[in-house]
Amino acid sequence: MTPEFTVATVAGTISWVLLLSATALAFAKARRAQRELWRTTKDMAGHAEQLRLLNRFTFLLTQETRRHGVARAATEFFVQEMGAGRAVFWRPDSEGEPEAPWLSFPSEEDGREVPPTLPEAQRIILARTAGRGTTPLLLTPDRQDQRPQPLQRAADAPAQGFAFYIPLHGSPREGVLEVYSGPEPWGPERWELLGPLTTELTNALRRARHYEEVQERADVDFVTGLFNHRFMQAYLHKLVSAGASRGRKFAVLLMDVNDFKSFNDTYGHSVGDRVLQVVANQLRLMTDGEGMVGRFGGDEFIVVLPGHGRLEAGAFAQAFQDWLTNYAFKTPLGGAVPIVVSTGLAVFPDDGGQRQELLAAADARLYQCKRSAANGRKRSSHAKPQPGLGVFGFLDSLVTSIDSRDHYTRAHCESTAEYAVTLAQEIGLSPSAQRTLRLAALLHDVGKICIPDHILHKPGALTADEFEVIKHHVSIAENLIVDVPDAEEVRMIARHHHERFDGSGYPDGLQGEEIPFLARILALADAFSAISLDRPYRRGLARDEAYAELQRVAGTQLDPELVKSFGRVVVALENEPVPTAAAF
Repeated sequence: MTPEFTVATVAGTISWVLLLSATALAFAKARRAQRELWRTTKDMAGHAEQLRLLNRFTFLLTQETRRHGVARAATEFFVQEMGAGRAVFWRPDSEGEPEAPWLSFPSEEDGREVPPTLPEAQRIILARTAGRGTTPLLLTPDRQDQRPQPLQRAADAPAQGFAFYIPLHGSPREGVLEVYSGPEPWGPERWELLGPLTTELTNALRRARHYEEVQERADVDFVTGLFNHRFMQAYLHKLVSAGASRGRKFAVLLMDVNDFKSFNDTYGHSVGDRVLQVVANQLRLMTDGEGMVGRFGGDEFIVVLPGHGRLEAGAFAQAFQDWLTNYAFKTPLGGAVPIVVSTGLAVFPDDGGQRQELLAAADARLYQCKRSAANGRKRSSHAKPQPGLGVFGFLDSLVTSIDSRDHYTRAHCESTAEYAVTLAQEIGLSPSAQRTLRLAALLHDVGKICIPDHILHKPGALTADEFEVIKHHVSIAENLIVDVPDAEEVRMIARHHHERFDGSGYPDGLQGEEIPFLARILALADAFSAISLDRPYRRGLARDEAYAELQRVAGTQLDPELVKSFGRVVVALENEPVPTAAAF
């Protein structure tokens, strides 16, 4: 074997060894790269699943506006999407402490197999301990150490057989979420999601709480703490709809504090507010679990009693009157003054099948009660003497006169009053202004009792001479409206409700802000009622069409700023039925 051959052989062997080493190294690198790619792909898939769950959770929470809905969505998500066996939301009390399990999913009635809860006493301790901290508390019952441990690292968390309590911190604290493991094991990626999910849930509960607080302020009268006019109208509408479909009766009581203005005039508005609070507190106490009570106007209250007929509601009203008889209101000077409240009762469906029918019937009986009280009893010691027929007796006689001549005019006056007061509330007018406006709206067409029938009921266009006759109804009304609260202002509003914003109206041709502000409100409500009410010879317009007509004449016939404000009223009335003349 020559030296040259030996060298060649060794060189060849070395080359093969190098080639094999390079191949093995390349193969190893490829395997390592493949493993890295597989791990990266798996991590990306895990992150994608985490993002999907987080997006899904966020979407579900944004669909809810109230805390109960948020809690329900959260508990369902942890069971259905995260694979938990059971999820329970603990609602906080006024001091932020978890009060009691408020909502649990799945419920015991669902029939599905769910893990048992811990003993009740232990759950309360764990929930309150977690609520005071900032870290979830983890309990693993199969371990020797039964003490709850703070959850620090997702990698150390168990896969199954656990229960944990998540504090939902806010200002104030929003509650605690209690979660039990299910049949599906939890990996680290599930535990890593708890932080973002907790943040989203806490923020959603905070938003829902703020919404509820705003909603409550919108629905509650700040002086008495009772529900306000808008809420009670909506509640009554729901009851009428439910009663019509299911044949359920209910009673409506309208209550008015007699001579309330003299409380304010004699002792000041703070004392008047105390009178309202006394009445409100007693009505709230008497209706607890039995009905709903609200403040319906400046000195007016409404009580709605589901399931009550005339006898039961009458007994309720009598019990309230008995309480008033034995109660003496203490004035700042130490004297005792009685509070006198008149009541009007209407029952569904006996007195009407629509909300406005019931309110009109109760209102008429309320004023009849007022008239009887004025004629048949001594006035309260705090009342100032007022000459004449009596406020509510005369008002009742005028309204009854309208109805006897023309049922449409009565219906029109009632709906005009409702629209006018609702607009006044929308723009923040005082209760006294609302009451004055309501009286003016109820009486603004009372002068038509002197208009001949062939003109009043004419279905076609009026001639120039007939229109001149119709125009006299405002001056007739001005002369008829006497002996009502703020009679001079009521007469002025009624006189000018046909003035036009551009100055082409009657009787005085006032223009723009020369027209009294409440008369401008009445003009708008009058126009809206007139075009939306049915007449025997034509159908009324739908509310959106009627409002479009108001927009068309804004700036010429009507105050444009009031038309804009009334748009919000129309939206609020969207789900309520349009009143009809037949209802009256």
